[in-house]
Amino acid sequence: MGTATEQPRLKVSWISAVCLILLRNLARGKRCGHRDVAEELKQLKDANLRFSDLGLRAAPGGFMSEDALFWLWELYPMGYYKGDPHATGLILTDNGRKFCEEIVREEAEKNPEEFQSVAKALEADTLAISIIS
Repeated sequence: MGTATEQPRLKVSWISAVCLILLRNLARGKRCGHRDVAEELKQLKDANLRFSDLGLRAAPGGFMSEDALFWLWELYPMGYYKGDPHATGLILTDNGRKFCEEIVREEAEKNPEEFQSVAKALEADTLAISIIS
């Protein structure tokens, strides 16, 4: 009996995917919490887009990622978002938008094909193109 071959890990940073999720939600006027972000990261994993350094686990009510949660909390004292990732969800401030756009641009430049795959899977490929251009 053979085992299923796991897809290779992406070179793209999971942080750029989180930034794209936050930017997409900002464009839609939608807040999102850390569990919303984790659910979308899980959908990427299910689509065989796996990040090399991301912890993602099942939790009551869905999935969670301590990595993503801690990264989001690091942004708070810098004033990059309003809200609470646990309760009300968060929305990027103007400085947070600029910060995330910079990360997206850098990642798209380093790993363009993989980044476009992630953006397309997140239904944010048009947004990504507008940020990169």
